[in-house]
Amino acid sequence: MRFVRRIHDGLKSLVSALAIGPSDELFVADEVGRKGGYVVVYRRGGSMPVKKITEGIETPELLAVDSKGWLYVDNCPYTACGAGWRHGWISVYAPGSTQPTRGVRFEDPVALAIDPSDNLYVLDSYRRRTVLVYSPGAAKLLRKITDSIDNSAALLIGSP
Repeated sequence: MRFVRRIHDGLKSLVSALAIGPSDELFVADEVGRKGGYVVVYRRGGSMPVKKITEGIETPELLAVDSKGWLYVDNCPYTACGAGWRHGWISVYAPGSTQPTRGVRFEDPVALAIDPSDNLYVLDSYRRRTVLVYSPGAAKLLRKITDSIDNSAALLIGSP
């Protein structure tokens, strides 16, 4: 492997997640600390930010971007995470937007994944140990998967 670029412009403290968009743009979540947090967007190959998303974000921990550019940001408020329990939400952004179109509440989202049809999979492991599947844009809950899910920590979806 060969070192390609270093990115530090637009970031303050704790990078918690990365995601690649449909045009190879790079999305970077920065938790910041007790309050705040944001997602910075960089063009393909670029190291200067082109966009900073702050609305609807508090302590972002997970990111996912589908093939159309819908952005999903898992938020875990510092007071909840710092207290050893989590009650967070996923902010959903339409392609190119910096304002969330909706927020979806979760007790303990620990992983996000997108399938080839752009459905969002959320591993919610607090009490139910459940994978929740949402239509693109998280507009509708399609199904809950609970069989054989116990203490899971990640999701991986292969191609069709």
